[in-house]
Amino acid sequence: MQRITRKQPIAEGGWSIFGVMWGGYDWYSPAGDLTLRGNGTDAWFGWPDAPKLEALRNEWLRVPDLATRKALARDIQLQAFQDVPCVPLGLYYQPTAYRNDLVDMMKGLILFTGVRRA
Repeated sequence: MQRITRKQPIAEGGWSIFGVMWGGYDWYSPAGDLTLRGNGTDAWFGWPDAPKLEALRNEWLRVPDLATRKALARDIQLQAFQDVPCVPLGLYYQPTAYRNDLVDMMKGLILFTGVRRA
């Protein structure tokens, strides 16, 4: 953690790349996806300065209708391929098993809120 917070060049103890794992909900939309930010020193590690990407995200947050959000999400993805604030390398699915007497178990992210025995 100490190395990724350093903004110095590599020769001075900085870094050039690091790996991280995110959950699906973290990348669910442009609203919460930190890796799609382009707000410079306030951005996720690497501090990408991508004004067009940031403007598209801000516009996505302002529009009320789904059709416009979908179009903006497409534009955000295209811009992310130009600015490259992150490089997603893949995904994986976590198989999970539960006791057969549990009910109200949510699918996907493992949350035990509201779970009870039958």
